[in-house]
Amino acid sequence: MKKKNHSKGTTSIWRMTFAAVITFLLFSSVSHAAETNATTYPSKPTLKGELIVNEIHLEWTRNYSGHFKRYHILRTNLDTLPTYPEQKPIFSTTDRNENTYSEVISLNEKMNYYYRVCSVNTDNKISCSNIIQVRPNRVITSYDFFDDVQRDSWYEPYIMQLFRRGITSNLQKHFNPTFNVTRSELARWIITTLIQRGGYVLENAPTHFCDVGRFHPDAVYINQAYALGIAEGEDNGACGANTTFYPNRPVSRAEAIKMILLAFDYSPDQNVIGDDTYKYQNTDLFLDVHQNYLASSYISRAKAEGIVTGYPDDTFRPENDVNHAEMAKILAATFRFDSETNKME
Repeated sequence: MKKKNHSKGTTSIWRMTFAAVITFLLFSSVSHAAETNATTYPSKPTLKGELIVNEIHLEWTRNYSGHFKRYHILRTNLDTLPTYPEQKPIFSTTDRNENTYSEVISLNEKMNYYYRVCSVNTDNKISCSNIIQVRPNRVITSYDFFDDVQRDSWYEPYIMQLFRRGITSNLQKHFNPTFNVTRSELARWIITTLIQRGGYVLENAPTHFCDVGRFHPDAVYINQAYALGIAEGEDNGACGANTTFYPNRPVSRAEAIKMILLAFDYSPDQNVIGDDTYKYQNTDLFLDVHQNYLASSYISRAKAEGIVTGYPDDTFRPENDVNHAEMAKILAATFRFDSETNKME
């Protein structure tokens, strides 16, 4: 790797070779931890990047605070996003006017790079920028593709994880984080997750549901979810038993957890990681999820494995609808747990 110093205080002229100029949306720079004391944390930098041949050029907004201490540049090329102090900086500077960094990277088609810059003040308080992803010939961020994903929102890292796996790549400019997930969408996301996870090929399963015709945009995903035992139908007098899917109906939190655990072949009643095998007890449930609740064993398993955490009052609210942002977090957590049990990657 090599570092190139740019003239301090001079605006960089970005040359385009392979990648398009990236426009970033600017949002509030106040840290969530500093809402009651705006002087505690440094302002959050905004990071931009450009790939020219095989060299990445980064530029970020300067910190003009009187309590500035240093910038840290973070980079990962693994399956984890750059966070500080979990990852050691690849470069640090105490010069507030030095706001650019360049290095040569490998143009392996399968290699992804993730960059972030963090600003540190004299109280050692840290504020980190947006994350950018670098692939051969392009640089992307989640809110570069989705204009309704706010920088530094709690859900932005999870959406980024799903996007770089190709799970949400079919969405066009709008992720709609507060929109409810429909049964049709959940089937598509789950089957796409299985494909990206590896070892699964999408097949045209027979049509089962009377309200999902072959021209339905998600028919192939819904039919496959049924064939795999992930999706269930409901009784309808006009169609017969278990043959109505209701594709446009919002998914409840309990229903989503059950379908996801079924998709990933998790036993709802037992933990079989390593040498430890035990049935989940009532202590694993939320206050509003009783043992005789229909999906209690799935919810209990998800809680025990950290896939869901519930609300601060230790409730799960299983009948509430789940929105896109919440689903992104659940799927990202499921991927992480699946990796820990050696079922993925």
